[in-house]
Amino acid sequence: MARRGTASEGLRRSLIETHTQHIRYMEDVAQVPRHQRTIVLLQAKPTPALLLLPAEGMTADELQPLAEEFHRRGFTVMATNLAYRTLDKPGRSPVYWQTCSDEVENRFDVLAHYSTRVSILGLGMGGLLGLQVATTRPVGEVVALFPTLGSQNGLLERWRATLQRLLRREATLPRTWPEQRKVAARAASANLLRASVPFYVLVEDRNDRSEQAQAMQAARKLVQRAATKVRVLRPGEAASLRDLPPAVFDEILAFLRRS
Repeated sequence: MARRGTASEGLRRSLIETHTQHIRYMEDVAQVPRHQRTIVLLQAKPTPALLLLPAEGMTADELQPLAEEFHRRGFTVMATNLAYRTLDKPGRSPVYWQTCSDEVENRFDVLAHYSTRVSILGLGMGGLLGLQVATTRPVGEVVALFPTLGSQNGLLERWRATLQRLLRREATLPRTWPEQRKVAARAASANLLRASVPFYVLVEDRNDRSEQAQAMQAARKLVQRAATKVRVLRPGEAASLRDLPPAVFDEILAFLRRS
């Protein structure tokens, strides 16, 4: 029995390594620099896994310190790139964030081969993508660090969209990332109602008209949602992932280990 179990673990490890090589090949085709490509940190046997998703403008290597910290705590970890890098090229999809969501589903499926449970931790828009995937995959928990959760359309933009519908004019396609964030934020708000996944959100206490302030206001409305933890940091309390307060990291770790 032990020999059969060892063979099974070897097959799972081979599967995840093969799929990871394919992801890295696609990153090679997309001309992602070698040092910025997807990172996979396996444990000796199947364990809970964590999929780390970057914010816009980030690459997998920037997530490595966080990946290594969770790996030391017993998680199998994948830190990956997403197709944010290609949005600014002409002719892209008006819902291009969904292309990124497809990539996250692919990474989730790869980790599921070698894990007892897969959770998602995303930064910025990565947190919204985690919520999206929780509606299509059995995600354990979603952790969103400084998500663009409040990037909703303003009143003027809603009026303009209504007018376009009344006049039967073709709507302007959202081709920039600010526009994509608004589309994704609307989907995330709906997903929070549809998906029962436990949700941890970390936001910054801001009192201005920035996206961060909107995210803080939106997050505070979630405190009544079941299985939801909202943590608000003082402005500048975490300037980077390396500066994440130890108490916050421990809180996230406890949240991921809740089941």
